[in-house]
Amino acid sequence: AMYFTTGGRRTKSALYRVRYVGTSGRPGGNATVQQTLRSEISAQARTLRRSLEWHHGKSAQQTDESLRGDGFAGKLVSLWVHLGSFDPRIRNAARIALEHQPLERWRAVALAENENPRTLLTGWTALIHAEPGQASAILARLTSLDLASFEEDLIFQAAHLYSLCIADGPGVFKEAILDQLRPLYPSQSDSLNGSLAPLLIALDPKGSVGLSVELLKSCEDPVQTVHYLHHLRHAKEGWSPPLRETYFRKLGEATGYVGDSRGLPTSLGRIRKDALSTVSDGRAKKYEVLSAARARMPPLPDLTGRKFVQNWKPDDFSGQLGFKPAAASASSGRQAFEVALCSRCHRFAGSGHAVGPDLTGVAGRLGRSDLLRAILLPSESIAQNYRTDVLKLTDGRILTGQVIPTLDYRSPFLLLAENPLQPDQAIKIRKVDVLNKRRSESSIMPPGLLNNLSKQEVLDLLVYLEGKDN
Repeated sequence: AMYFTTGGRRTKSALYRVRYVGTSGRPGGNATVQQTLRSEISAQARTLRRSLEWHHGKSAQQTDESLRGDGFAGKLVSLWVHLGSFDPRIRNAARIALEHQPLERWRAVALAENENPRTLLTGWTALIHAEPGQASAILARLTSLDLASFEEDLIFQAAHLYSLCIADGPGVFKEAILDQLRPLYPSQSDSLNGSLAPLLIALDPKGSVGLSVELLKSCEDPVQTVHYLHHLRHAKEGWSPPLRETYFRKLGEATGYVGDSRGLPTSLGRIRKDALSTVSDGRAKKYEVLSAARARMPPLPDLTGRKFVQNWKPDDFSGQLGFKPAAASASSGRQAFEVALCSRCHRFAGSGHAVGPDLTGVAGRLGRSDLLRAILLPSESIAQNYRTDVLKLTDGRILTGQVIPTLDYRSPFLLLAENPLQPDQAIKIRKVDVLNKRRSESSIMPPGLLNNLSKQEVLDLLVYLEGKDN
């Protein structure tokens, strides 16, 4: 049986158990030929994978008879034929099984083989895992391949193999590797760029730093941003003042608007330290200041002409949420996303600001009713990270906002962002002046943000968040 859950955080939740009920062990007469064939192929693949996994961790004495002796030309046929499987689970199961076999039974074959590229790359990966001393022999073969003609997943596999083989340096193969990889970078694939960047920055910083900083500059994904920041930090060549400024500005932006806790504080602190160590003393202070400058919030949108419409409640939309997307306007919803100030705290489809949760794909987690309720009643269900803090001070004041974590826990001050719509504007409070701190039952998201929208604009906003563009 298969189990899965839906809902959560006080939305309508359910646990589902899905199983086949019938008179036989497989789908009955209602199954199409395609479904029956797919079921049979899947069953065969699972059986094969499990038979390969049986060899994992087994000694030569424990392995079954099919692997004894030289097999066909020393290939250990029952393993070797599966190294080129298009199914990565089968391919990796065969590779791991091969790594547990005595090297003398397959080392020479792996280096002399001239089969399909997938088999070659998987076999060489097994060899570098089992015997790192074979790096030079593998590089001699790997640099002779025409990677430009390979499919993207094979280039990924080759890049990973290169990273394993040059762990102790590329040696005499440096130029051959660069001749092979330079034409591929940058590519149209963000994932492939992320895989090639570490190799090229390490091998050819003069030619790769500029290209990588341009990718960093246009990068909107936080994970990819930190990836480029991390791999560029040790590069000492290939920089110009504008490239340095772009790098350290992006480093500052990566810390987010509500404190270092939103930006992997320890990692970003180390990245900043390493990157500054590659800069001359005369410029280090300038870049240190630049990397510490967080991005400022843009001005509030012009709400001239916008008037209070209604203090909307979920019941006001009862029976009106079953419409088809064509009945609403995604372009109007995009405007409502700005007018209701959603973009100041949430990212959506690569734009906006990461104060609150990223709303990209939110419609895949919440239905229209639950999504609308979460917007109209933000304090009804609050994720722990987005509760406000209530501070009672020695002078009698009670302040409410979000405490911004910093990298320096020894600092005598703490920072409090009181206005969730201006999270970059925080006040400094001495820790000794705080009598106590407690978590509020209120969300940092204020209620009433949709009150100056018409009912149709609210419906348009829901369609926009569903990602339906008319």
